Amino acid sequence: MRTMNKSLSDLIISQALEPSTFDTRPEKYCPQNKFDTFVTEEAIARQLEHVQCDDKLTRQELVRWTYKNARKIFVIMVVSGFSNEEALAVIRRIRAKGLTDECLPISKPDSDDGTIGPAPHPSIWEGESITQRDNFFDKQWRFIIPVFSAKQFHHDLEPETILPFEEIESSSINQGGFSHVRGFKVHQAHQYPGYAHVAIKEIQLHGRTKARDSKDEVDKEWEKEARALKDINDLDHGHIIRCLAAIRKGRSRYFMFPLANSNLTEFWKETREQIPSPTLIKESIHQIYQLSGALYCLHNFERRSPEQAGDTPSNAPSVSLTLEGRPIEQADEASTSNIRHGDLKPDNILRFLSGDNNSKSVGMLKIADMGLAKHHLFLTQDRSVATETKYGTALYEPPEARGKNLKVARSRLYDIWSMGCIIFEFIIWLLYGYDMIDSLHKELEKAGFQYFEHDREGSSTKARVHPIVKRWMQHIKMECKTDSAIKDLLDLVEKKLLIVDLPPRRPSAANGNLRVGALFEKPDTNDDSRSYRATAEVLRDSLHSILLKAENDKAYIFTRNSRDAITPPSQSSNTLQPIHNIIPSHTKPMNTDYSLPPLDQWEFPVDDLFASKVLAQLGAKTFRPQEQAPVALCSRCERYDFRLGGFYIEVKAAELLDGRSRCGLCRVLWEVHVKGERKKDLKVRFVRDGSMLRISGSDSLPVLSLLAGPERKVPNPIQLGFPELLQPGTQEFFHLIKIWLQDCDDDHPQCCTTGQIPLPTRLIDVGTNGSPELRLIETRETVPESTKYIALSHRWGDEKTHFSTLRRDQSGRGRELEAFKIRIPEDELPATFKDAVVTARTLDVRYLWIDSLCIIQGDEGDFKEESKNMETVFSCAYCVLAVSRAASQCDGFLKRIEPRKYITLSGKDKQPFYVCQWIDDFSRHVLEGPLNRRGWVLQERALARRTIFFTEKQTYFECGEGIRCQSLMNMRHNMVDFLGDPKFPSKAMNSRRGLKIVYFQNLYKQYSRLDFTRVEDKPFAIEGLENRLRAAYQTQGGYGIFDDGQGKGLFHRSLLWQRSEAPEGAPVPWLSRISFSPGRNISVPTWSWMAYQGGIDYLAPEFDKTDWEIGDIQPPWSNTSGMPANGPKTKLVVTARDFNVAGSREVEAKLVYDTDRQRPGGTRKVQCVIVAKSKHGQVDGERRYYVLIVEPTDLINDVGKVYERAGAGFMLERFIMLDGPGIRGVIQ
Repeated sequence: MRTMNKSLSDLIISQALEPSTFDTRPEKYCPQNKFDTFVTEEAIARQLEHVQCDDKLTRQELVRWTYKNARKIFVIMVVSGFSNEEALAVIRRIRAKGLTDECLPISKPDSDDGTIGPAPHPSIWEGESITQRDNFFDKQWRFIIPVFSAKQFHHDLEPETILPFEEIESSSINQGGFSHVRGFKVHQAHQYPGYAHVAIKEIQLHGRTKARDSKDEVDKEWEKEARALKDINDLDHGHIIRCLAAIRKGRSRYFMFPLANSNLTEFWKETREQIPSPTLIKESIHQIYQLSGALYCLHNFERRSPEQAGDTPSNAPSVSLTLEGRPIEQADEASTSNIRHGDLKPDNILRFLSGDNNSKSVGMLKIADMGLAKHHLFLTQDRSVATETKYGTALYEPPEARGKNLKVARSRLYDIWSMGCIIFEFIIWLLYGYDMIDSLHKELEKAGFQYFEHDREGSSTKARVHPIVKRWMQHIKMECKTDSAIKDLLDLVEKKLLIVDLPPRRPSAANGNLRVGALFEKPDTNDDSRSYRATAEVLRDSLHSILLKAENDKAYIFTRNSRDAITPPSQSSNTLQPIHNIIPSHTKPMNTDYSLPPLDQWEFPVDDLFASKVLAQLGAKTFRPQEQAPVALCSRCERYDFRLGGFYIEVKAAELLDGRSRCGLCRVLWEVHVKGERKKDLKVRFVRDGSMLRISGSDSLPVLSLLAGPERKVPNPIQLGFPELLQPGTQEFFHLIKIWLQDCDDDHPQCCTTGQIPLPTRLIDVGTNGSPELRLIETRETVPESTKYIALSHRWGDEKTHFSTLRRDQSGRGRELEAFKIRIPEDELPATFKDAVVTARTLDVRYLWIDSLCIIQGDEGDFKEESKNMETVFSCAYCVLAVSRAASQCDGFLKRIEPRKYITLSGKDKQPFYVCQWIDDFSRHVLEGPLNRRGWVLQERALARRTIFFTEKQTYFECGEGIRCQSLMNMRHNMVDFLGDPKFPSKAMNSRRGLKIVYFQNLYKQYSRLDFTRVEDKPFAIEGLENRLRAAYQTQGGYGIFDDGQGKGLFHRSLLWQRSEAPEGAPVPWLSRISFSPGRNISVPTWSWMAYQGGIDYLAPEFDKTDWEIGDIQPPWSNTSGMPANGPKTKLVVTARDFNVAGSREVEAKLVYDTDRQRPGGTRKVQCVIVAKSKHGQVDGERRYYVLIVEPTDLINDVGKVYERAGAGFMLERFIMLDGPGIRGVIQ
């Protein structure tokens, strides 16, 4: 037998083989281009030129057939040591049996029978040795190398397949619990066109299940994910990473993607400290916009029909599920045709640079790592495997991903929260650099390591944006007060993306129902005022608006303001333990929870739509002030264009001082600068924020209003309004009030009453302007012509001057019920009542309710009965007139108001506009005003559907849509909305349980500090509100105490009120017991704060860390209290225990006594009643107990000893005598 010519074998082995470094053991392979170069028809002919051929087939024909059909088989034999004759014999056999290179690889069966391919084929071996066969089986893999292209997505490969990859040493390795990603260079002959460098993601499930089960799970999930990625490819979006191939190689599963230059986190890290530039900001926002468009495409994916499914096998599993090794519950996919990512984070946003980009460029960003991408499914997460990075998946998860019940539907809005986190970090990087992102992460790591925190109480769990994130936002807002792209980007994050609440009735399965887990309460779909997380469409369109604005206003993208004095956010000293302003975790009373909201938290949206209605009805003349001539300006101020986006004025205070004598604008700016007691030797910056100017860098409060005149162009960034306010009592003034009311009637259905309106017992019939009359009617005797009436909220003033209705008037003035039913002498009315009558008539409302006239006063009066009707009186009124400017009945409220200062300027369009004194201050004029210090007014405001406030500076209109100013400015504030809710307390009921508790505690704390003409009114002046709250909370209770059931804690928290504490050095604000007159027919128990005059606070046991006492204290509404079922609900059945806190430190025991006479050292020995205790203590005896302090009386009843409350506080367990049974009794 002649020896085979080795030239072709030597040539291939020495020159054609390339190393592959994909597997742990390096392999060599023959690239397709080199194979084509060396294995030609001529080379095969030379190899076989000396072999004897039979007569039936010429050598030329055999060579030609081999070249066309089996050159790989031929070359494998050549390099495997086959002789030329042996190789030719095998070629004859495979030709005869119709086999070609397409049948490679040839399997190595256990019987060594030489079958080909995965399916049995006739044996091709006859006389070849086992060594030759083994060599063939081993060497064949060097020539069976896959070529990647758009034509083939799935690649099913044998485990021995060599991949034509060379690992890139500089590429980062990304190792996680579910995948392993490495970068490779693909040989040019095997590349997917245009992708020389790729990332290979290997799916892994280490340590999760048995090997067999793990393989099955990987294979099952890989199939599903491969289909999902194939569908995503069909979107063909330039900012979604394209999966180039899905590779099944033996038991391993891979996906191949283009290799990025870096991910977003790595790019950010390249700039530790940032110097922002217009190019960088615009480029970044453009890429964020492109990402939002990609997300929109994902979320609105249209599923292809099976006929369009490409090379995916027809029997492939459905594509609704994800990989990542997590147990899945499948949802019905019949109606789902959208995809969510499910794991968006900076690590999963990749950055690609083109030849035109420099290394500092943002480049092109693409959404990647679609491992969690799915078509709307229900996912139960397994958290037993760590996330990919220290700051990984968990940080960017939305609130709905966490909680006791993780089997919760995840909507597409899951991605929106994650994008909000990413954009927020992008803002931080643009302003300060990566070091500040790292600082934020470190703060969050100490406080739960998420962008939100949960509040749990009982079975209810709610979430809110983390206070740390809120603090960072507030810091950035201080820098970005100027109208700018960054400011708008931050507003987008805060107001539309990082929103906990999801829209109601989100379809999640074929039946379209919302899947709600225990983690969240179903939203109230009747509340239109609630904010919900935005969709990808809203995100995309908002970003598009920012970019359009940037194209039209170059200063908007980058203000070029000096950043010399800018400091990055600093870590709060309180971040070692989370701050809980809303859900307290400390025991110190929350002395500031009831405080009024800072003005800088108000929103002042420009509302030209409503202003245009006013203009159409009142006419342009009403808007034009007396001083229409523009003031003289200096050359600097003449250049200002207030309408420009991002407009600000930065000037040295000394220049304002110098220019004030000759420049009207300099004078105005100087006056507000000096009024703020700011330094006069520094620069000052006035920033336009909507239709007002703020002084930047200090408290940033509004200092000036900007108002456009009726000639303004629409749209306009400056509010159309009144520089000179309409004077109260004028025809135009009342016309404005009518427009307010009519607009609310037409456009605010939540502010309107429905059904039959219950009328008060008595009303004042004011007649009409054409036929004025004034008399008192009893609605049970005289049926009113209309159910529309106005209620008056006012201060009574000096009791000696009260004008009121009596049963019998001993003074002889005739102010008696029967006389007033005939006629009320209008000329004798005090000024406030006269103005109310005039207002009602002018507003075409026939009936008026005034408490002192419609409720019979005095000892023979019906106050006790009528006070119970206050809820319906104010909630059913057409509107309420709140006289904030009057100290008594005699002052009136339609008096002239002091004109505000303003100057007229001429804009670039020669149209006038006005820079005005800032007067739109609802907080100071109303909330802090004298009327709101009156006890009855809190309830009146909360129950009213809409209220008109008459103040010294201007008139305000409040309804469920916010607050309108007489100047035509518009105001909104979330916390103020609580009492402005027309259906109080519906807005509060949409909150989590913990926030609901804080709402009523803050309400009661504020109420306890208010003034009363008669202090014994205290339980009555809030009765209507308490009824509303009790019904809304679905609780029992009374006297300021709520009880929602045994062991739930609301009853116990309600009892843990305490006297407010004074600042250090100030007198102790002792409470004093209220003495109720017999005519009030009420007995308020000592365990209620309503029995005392003075302010209260609340102790705050930690949520989820407190056990509520059941045995030692029982509510009077309990069936187990031992009290008569139909008796007065004023007695708490308790067990009193002795205690001794002598020698304790303040952190170990702190007791706050209610009244001065109950302070320690009194004649009686006090005891304690256990209300709650902490779940955990360091050692025995160290648990914290929350207690009421009680003082025994001389009385004894059927239960035992009778006690009165003396105070409240906490002490450690070891200070309480717990050995014995205690003393059974009642607190009354």
